[in-house]
Amino acid sequence: MDVDVENYINTAFSKLQKLKSDDKGEVWLTTNERGRFAVLKRVRFTGLPYKTLKEKNYPLCPRIMHVFETDGETIIIEEYVHGESLFERIEGKAYLTEEEAGDILLQLCQGLSPIHEQGIIHRDIKPSNLILQSGGIIRLIDFDAARMVKDHADEDTTHLGTKGYAPPEQFGYGQTDARSDIYSVGITIRKALPEVYTGYLNKIIDKCTEIDPNRRYQNLHELRRAVKFRRAFAKRKKLVAVAATVVVFFAMMMPQSNNAISVQEEIAPPAVEEKIAAEEATEATTAPQEISAQEETITAPQDTAPATTRQPAEETAAETNSPTNYVANYVAPANPPQEHYTPPTAKPSEFNKVETIADFLEIVKDDKDSYERWKDDKTYWAAEDAPEEVRKKAEKDELDFMKHVELGNRTRVFRENLPETMSQEERNRAIDEYVLEQRKILGIKNWP
Repeated sequence: MDVDVENYINTAFSKLQKLKSDDKGEVWLTTNERGRFAVLKRVRFTGLPYKTLKEKNYPLCPRIMHVFETDGETIIIEEYVHGESLFERIEGKAYLTEEEAGDILLQLCQGLSPIHEQGIIHRDIKPSNLILQSGGIIRLIDFDAARMVKDHADEDTTHLGTKGYAPPEQFGYGQTDARSDIYSVGITIRKALPEVYTGYLNKIIDKCTEIDPNRRYQNLHELRRAVKFRRAFAKRKKLVAVAATVVVFFAMMMPQSNNAISVQEEIAPPAVEEKIAAEEATEATTAPQEISAQEETITAPQDTAPATTRQPAEETAAETNSPTNYVANYVAPANPPQEHYTPPTAKPSEFNKVETIADFLEIVKDDKDSYERWKDDKTYWAAEDAPEEVRKKAEKDELDFMKHVELGNRTRVFRENLPETMSQEERNRAIDEYVLEQRKILGIKNWP
């Protein structure tokens, strides 16, 4: 550590409380000479985008006061963000309302969009990194796992993030981009809503958390338009329902007449119902036109990353004869009608019982690359002298991690090898069927 930097930090800031400590570094709550709170972070990495964040001073994230890089370490002094974390809300069972969740989604889209335009991907969006402040304002902290998008890179060189919130491509099977943060945002909002929630946000969350990045929203501008459109549409349907209730009430109070118009005709004539159904069915194409005139312009991220991750031609050719070519036996289905398409489902009894790491290794043993990777992987394993319950939970977490990353890898190889002559609808169906089949093999009943 540079002596001058160390002396400055020790002189200008007084440590009050250690907030976090792990193998990545430590975080302290401090005060400066004026008694104002600040956060001091020591991260055992360099090349993090804190200098860019300091220059731009984005409202969504804490204000960065100082950034020092020396001896393989990054030291950051930043604003202390007051408020309650979304994780604390969830732990206290104080789940978000639909209105709150929609507002947070829109704020994240608005605040993250210019950050993504700089090529910065957070890579660790989760409830504990979102701080709720008074007035419903949301702030995003902890850019320690963030990275800059690199053109033509096949995958990330450092695999960080939180299991359960990070997408499959973040664990070494592709380069993360804006769509990776969108995945984490979707998981976070799902966790923050009650389990019984059935509102308009479910369709948005489902698209955010697609295993195939190409089927997610491609940028935050697209996600924001979808939230605004679906929210407006949901409010409209509620108003129609309220109006129907009022009309029914007064109709019951009024004397009956043979010439009376039926309530159904008065409230929701067939033409209106058809119009609503048509609008919902064509949302993807109508949303930009209907909303763009009513909202402020946001520039969509430009070329932050390739739309797909392609391997060099020689590597793809080599894969054809390797065990990792999961497409070899796939037969594209006949072209069924596209109307009323329902993704395939399976009964719980159809999923393999993969309950131990030994079970998992038995499944992947024929794939040399996968087997060699997983047999020595101990990402979540506990120390041998840890209590039995701790070791059991660690092994369960490890197994869950292995299953989901293996599914992500297999799906990536599958979709990259699909014939380019297939239409997008055919690709979507093929991917849905393939993912379900692999989930049954790996024993993954729920995704994500």
